[in-house]
Amino acid sequence: MQIMEKILQSKDKILVYPVLISIIVVIVGVVMFPHLFYDQWIWKYYWGPVVADSMGGVASHNGVLAQEGYTIVSEITYGILVILALYGIYRLLKRLKIQVNWRFAIALMPYILLRKITYWWCCNL
Repeated sequence: MQIMEKILQSKDKILVYPVLISIIVVIVGVVMFPHLFYDQWIWKYYWGPVVADSMGGVASHNGVLAQEGYTIVSEITYGILVILALYGIYRLLKRLKIQVNWRFAIALMPYILLRKITYWWCCNL
Protein backbone atom coordinates (compact mmCIF):
# COMPACT_ATOMS: atom_id res chain seq x y z
CA MET A 1 0.00 0.00 0.00
CA GLN A 2 2.90 2.36 0.69
CA ILE A 3 4.09 2.03 -2.89
CA MET A 4 0.65 2.97 -4.25
CA GLU A 5 0.48 5.97 -1.90
CA LYS A 6 3.92 7.16 -3.03
CA ILE A 7 2.95 6.80 -6.68
CA LEU A 8 -0.30 8.72 -6.22
CA GLN A 9 1.47 11.49 -4.27
CA SER A 10 4.28 11.87 -6.78
CA LYS A 11 4.48 14.11 -9.81
CA ASP A 12 3.81 11.14 -12.06
CA LYS A 13 0.04 11.33 -11.60
CA ILE A 14 -0.20 12.52 -15.17
CA LEU A 15 0.93 9.04 -16.26
CA VAL A 16 -0.67 6.88 -13.59
CA TYR A 17 -4.25 8.12 -13.77
CA PRO A 18 -4.79 7.78 -17.54
CA VAL A 19 -3.32 4.27 -17.52
CA LEU A 20 -5.45 3.18 -14.55
CA ILE A 21 -8.59 4.72 -16.04
CA SER A 22 -7.93 3.02 -19.39
CA ILE A 23 -7.47 -0.36 -17.73
CA ILE A 24 -10.65 0.06 -15.69
CA VAL A 25 -12.66 1.12 -18.76
CA VAL A 26 -11.45 -1.90 -20.75
CA ILE A 27 -12.17 -4.35 -17.91
CA VAL A 28 -15.64 -2.92 -17.26
CA GLY A 29 -16.32 -2.84 -20.99
CA VAL A 30 -15.32 -6.48 -21.50
CA VAL A 31 -17.50 -7.55 -18.57
CA MET A 32 -20.54 -5.39 -19.38
CA PHE A 33 -20.40 -5.29 -23.20
CA PRO A 34 -18.34 -8.30 -24.36
CA HIS A 35 -19.56 -8.21 -27.97
CA LEU A 36 -18.57 -4.57 -28.38
CA PHE A 37 -15.30 -4.54 -26.44
CA TYR A 38 -13.93 -8.05 -26.95
CA ASP A 39 -15.38 -9.16 -30.29
CA GLN A 40 -15.40 -5.87 -32.16
CA TRP A 41 -12.24 -4.38 -30.67
CA ILE A 42 -9.81 -6.72 -28.90
CA TRP A 43 -10.48 -9.74 -31.13
CA LYS A 44 -10.69 -7.82 -34.39
CA TYR A 45 -7.60 -5.67 -33.98
CA TYR A 46 -5.28 -7.44 -31.50
CA TRP A 47 -5.98 -11.10 -30.72
CA GLY A 48 -7.67 -12.15 -33.98
CA PRO A 49 -4.70 -11.32 -36.24
CA VAL A 50 -2.43 -13.45 -34.03
CA VAL A 51 -4.82 -16.41 -34.28
CA ALA A 52 -5.26 -15.83 -38.02
CA ASP A 53 -1.48 -15.83 -38.46
CA SER A 54 -1.19 -19.15 -36.65
CA MET A 55 -3.96 -20.58 -38.86
CA GLY A 56 -2.42 -19.18 -42.01
CA GLY A 57 -5.08 -16.77 -43.18
CA VAL A 58 -8.39 -15.68 -41.68
CA ALA A 59 -9.86 -16.44 -38.25
CA SER A 60 -13.41 -15.97 -37.04
CA HIS A 61 -14.85 -15.47 -33.56
CA ASN A 62 -18.59 -14.86 -33.03
CA GLY A 63 -18.89 -13.85 -36.67
CA VAL A 64 -16.09 -11.28 -36.53
CA LEU A 65 -13.36 -11.94 -39.09
CA ALA A 66 -9.73 -11.13 -38.45
CA GLN A 67 -6.96 -11.31 -41.02
CA GLU A 68 -3.31 -11.97 -40.28
CA GLY A 69 -0.93 -9.05 -40.02
CA TYR A 70 -0.89 -5.73 -38.28
CA THR A 71 -3.83 -3.37 -38.43
CA ILE A 72 -3.63 0.41 -38.30
CA VAL A 73 -5.40 0.38 -34.93
CA SER A 74 -2.92 -2.07 -33.41
CA GLU A 75 0.05 -0.16 -34.83
CA ILE A 76 -1.18 3.13 -33.36
CA THR A 77 -1.84 1.44 -30.01
CA TYR A 78 1.59 -0.21 -29.92
CA GLY A 79 3.18 3.12 -30.86
CA ILE A 80 1.44 4.87 -27.97
CA LEU A 81 2.53 2.09 -25.60
CA VAL A 82 6.14 2.39 -26.78
CA ILE A 83 6.09 6.16 -26.25
CA LEU A 84 4.63 5.75 -22.74
CA ALA A 85 7.16 3.03 -21.90
CA LEU A 86 10.10 5.13 -23.11
CA TYR A 87 8.86 8.12 -21.14
CA GLY A 88 8.48 5.92 -18.04
CA ILE A 89 12.01 4.54 -18.47
CA TYR A 90 13.32 8.09 -18.96
CA ARG A 91 11.60 9.22 -15.73
CA LEU A 92 12.95 6.17 -13.88
CA LEU A 93 16.51 6.80 -15.07
CA LYS A 94 16.18 10.45 -14.12
CA ARG A 95 14.87 9.54 -10.66
CA LEU A 96 17.75 7.08 -10.17
CA LYS A 97 20.17 9.79 -11.36
CA ILE A 98 21.53 7.66 -14.19
CA GLN A 99 22.91 9.77 -17.01
CA VAL A 100 22.21 8.63 -20.55
CA ASN A 101 25.51 9.19 -22.35
CA TRP A 102 28.14 7.21 -24.25
CA ARG A 103 29.16 5.26 -21.14
CA PHE A 104 25.56 4.22 -20.65
CA ALA A 105 25.25 3.16 -24.30
CA ILE A 106 28.50 1.18 -24.20
CA ALA A 107 27.38 -0.51 -20.96
CA LEU A 108 24.21 -1.69 -22.75
CA MET A 109 26.11 -2.98 -25.79
CA PRO A 110 26.88 -6.49 -24.40
CA TYR A 111 23.15 -7.06 -23.77
CA ILE A 112 22.27 -5.93 -27.29
CA LEU A 113 24.94 -8.17 -28.82
CA LEU A 114 23.98 -11.10 -26.59
CA ARG A 115 20.40 -10.85 -27.80
CA LYS A 116 21.50 -10.84 -31.45
CA ILE A 117 23.88 -13.76 -30.96
CA THR A 118 21.39 -15.90 -29.02
CA TYR A 119 18.64 -15.17 -31.55
CA TRP A 120 20.89 -16.16 -34.44
CA TRP A 121 22.10 -19.28 -32.61
CA CYS A 122 18.60 -20.32 -31.53
CA CYS A 123 16.99 -19.85 -34.94
CA ASN A 124 19.76 -21.54 -36.94
CA LEU A 125 19.76 -24.86 -35.10
